[in-house]
Amino acid sequence: MNRIQSLVLIGREWTDSFGNTYYTTTVVVNGVAIELNPRPRYGHGSSVHWHAAESMLRDSGYSVPSRPMLWRACQDRGISTHCEVIRVGRRKDL
Repeated sequence: MNRIQSLVLIGREWTDSFGNTYYTTTVVVNGVAIELNPRPRYGHGSSVHWHAAESMLRDSGYSVPSRPMLWRACQDRGISTHCEVIRVGRRKDL
């Protein structure tokens, strides 16, 4: 299993005319982007980006604790984290 030293989540969110929010997430581990979530998913807030990161990290062979939540586990282990959510005006900008 690969060890996480730093974790950056870059999320993009877009809200349609009905108020539904969709997002994509890019996860950067130790300075390397491991995956871009290419199709928009339904949800909002930084928690959806953390949940997306958990599954992307597991799929890429990183050791991810099941409890507590990823952000708390990183905090407890002294792993540098940053989560940035960018609101975009058009769906194609996701």
